Amino acid sequence: MLQLNYRKLLGSSLIFIMIINSGSILSKVEPFDKFFIFSSLAILLFSLFFLNKKIFNNNFFYYVMLFLFFSTSSFIVNFDFSSFFSYIYFNVNILLAYNIILLLKTDEIVDYYLSFMKYLAILSLFGFFFQDYLGFLKYNFEFRDQLYNYYWFYGGIDGVDFRNFSIFVEPGLFQIYLIFAIILMIFFKNEKSYKFYSILFIFFFCVFTTKSTSGYVLAALCFAALIIKSSKNIYLKFFSIPFSILSTYVFIYLFDIKSNLENKIYGDQQLSFLTRMKSTEADLTVFFSNPVTGVGFGNYISEIERNGYYIDAATNTYTQILAILGFPSLILLVSPIIIMLKRNYNQSLFIIIVVMFLLIVYYNQPFVLYPFLYFSIMAFYVIGNNYFRRNYE
Repeated sequence: MLQLNYRKLLGSSLIFIMIINSGSILSKVEPFDKFFIFSSLAILLFSLFFLNKKIFNNNFFYYVMLFLFFSTSSFIVNFDFSSFFSYIYFNVNILLAYNIILLLKTDEIVDYYLSFMKYLAILSLFGFFFQDYLGFLKYNFEFRDQLYNYYWFYGGIDGVDFRNFSIFVEPGLFQIYLIFAIILMIFFKNEKSYKFYSILFIFFFCVFTTKSTSGYVLAALCFAALIIKSSKNIYLKFFSIPFSILSTYVFIYLFDIKSNLENKIYGDQQLSFLTRMKSTEADLTVFFSNPVTGVGFGNYISEIERNGYYIDAATNTYTQILAILGFPSLILLVSPIIIMLKRNYNQSLFIIIVVMFLLIVYYNQPFVLYPFLYFSIMAFYVIGNNYFRRNYE
């Protein structure tokens, strides 16, 4: 029993650290950044010791070892010694995600993740509605030459309309973790009670407070999936997608998000839209110059600029991996998704939502150095396989 408690404590700690290290402010600013780096390494080493031989007796072991092999090859071939710690961090992130999958059972992964996100969402909404009364909790700091204003797990960039950031560096990141939580609830929580729908509503509501364009699209898809899963009425199932789109459009007008969308395409935030358009093109140009091992972490920015692209940030995880680590690494990244597509889960709805999530999310965010990227792909494969095999085979 004591060993079981240690396992659960370690697993929940890994999920907490994984989320913190995937774009949270706490991992980006002093003095928290150093604390969480050392905490990550300590928990990772302890989990490796705890797992012992189980690390080697798993199908994902070879997947992880190949990933580490190709990242090391990129490091050596490109003589990228100035970015030594980026490769270490990359490898640690993959191991961190791998250890969570090994330590926790399917239901535990779902429960621990949802529990953490539930409290994070509630705190963010508290800040969202009561920011005018939380002046004593306000703190400002600079990150990437921008001034951030935070009101207790809710904040925004100075000069930009307030959007729900939670503890992350931008609202687009927060909506990703919320959508992941929504997918887990719809497909892996069977108790459709008042509490279930209340938590689900909080997650959906939080997505709209982030004012993230990709968040609206994914929220509409998830809402449609919820209707299809919950209703026995064939007509309601049929009209679920147009109804979800209409509901999303109503929310957009209620929150005056329409002006935010127009701003991204035509207005002051046009740079964000243009960056997304050009980032993929820039990555592919760099990739074709070194398709097998990529150009490496240290050479990435200089190669982008050398090819005549001047963008403020990468936005596409898949093409960024192509440019930095090469084609074999991208194949490794998407291989669990490909295998999932070939399996007959008798759950085509789950497959559609997962693929849309992975395509939209990682097309719009650079997640190469975030452990959540590898965790989400492995988790969808493992918990989807375990759950649907248990229930349908």
